[in-house]
Amino acid sequence: MTASPHRGGPVAVPIDRWGHLPLPAAPMTAAEIGSVIAAHRTGLSPLHTPRRRSSRPHADAEQIDVIRPEPTPADLDSGYYRAGVDARRRAHTALADVPDMVDDVEDRIEALLQRTLDLLGDEAAP
Repeated sequence: MTASPHRGGPVAVPIDRWGHLPLPAAPMTAAEIGSVIAAHRTGLSPLHTPRRRSSRPHADAEQIDVIRPEPTPADLDSGYYRAGVDARRRAHTALADVPDMVDDVEDRIEALLQRTLDLLGDEAAP
């Protein structure tokens, strides 16, 4: 890994619908990364839409008052919260073996580290 060149910059960048990366490379936000992961978890291919660039108003630009409509409360059906609780229960059941898998990976890492240290210790001894 030390022979690999170090490249600075963002790790996750958006790819447009033609497969091109933005220039200069702009990092994806956590919400953008989360939406891509959520789409893959559901089995749906995420849409590749161009990013909207945020523009900052210039200091000498005329200020325009924008009238924003009042937010309206969403009418939720009676099963809304039950569906959320059920989804969490299914996720808890599906992910129950994750701690054991993490422990197994940590044990294997420790064993590999010890083996590496033993190999390096043998070479350093006269």
